[in-house]
Amino acid sequence: MTASEPLLRADHLVKRYEGAAGSPTLTILDDVSLTVDRGESIAIVGPSGSGKSTLLNLIGTLDAPTSGEIRLGGQRIDSLPPARSAALRRDRFGFIFQMHHLLPQCTALENVLIPTLAPGAAGRGATAAQRARDLLAEVGLADRLHHRPGQLSGGECQRIAVVRALINGPDVILADEPTGSLDAASAEEVWEILARLSREKRAALIVVTHAAALAEKMDRTLNLRAGRLIEGAAPGAVR
Repeated sequence: MTASEPLLRADHLVKRYEGAAGSPTLTILDDVSLTVDRGESIAIVGPSGSGKSTLLNLIGTLDAPTSGEIRLGGQRIDSLPPARSAALRRDRFGFIFQMHHLLPQCTALENVLIPTLAPGAAGRGATAAQRARDLLAEVGLADRLHHRPGQLSGGECQRIAVVRALINGPDVILADEPTGSLDAASAEEVWEILARLSREKRAALIVVTHAAALAEKMDRTLNLRAGRLIEGAAPGAVR
């Protein structure tokens, strides 16, 4: 990757689903392009069903585009073999969802360490455990290491999910409505932590959200409507 090249580039993405016999093809994304620099934060807003989560899934290689290309660090990633795609997600992407998806039988520390257990993960064992403890301390959970999700608040669980997304040092954090299940105070707290840590770790942050207050704090806002992506949130886009 050259000094002037963005960390992430998506060019002319199209995602279509073939309908049943006699049914029309459904186009979810239609010629979507975007670039993201290291350490940059971007909000993607738009009406429900506009394809925001689909776009995140394509960027994170959880799904493949019908056409178009995605490059990370100058390397094409949209058509990798399954094993290489899985390794890419493990090492270079961090995922955060609306629900924290913590394992109820595991402690906070154990949940954070799960991504480090995958074959080939770097920094396993004592090194990963110390990194997890340090990150949990950074989000104010140093005294909750051995608590299970059922013993924690929703905001605390989502903070653990943020740390879990960061544990392998990703280049890109993909967050799909990361504060959507939280009350206003907890949402603000989780957002501040996520934004701060992504800046400190120099990770690009792409967030799908309906929260206008969250979108306004990002470096850029992209509005997805009718399968097309435009710069800036149009009136009523965040709802």
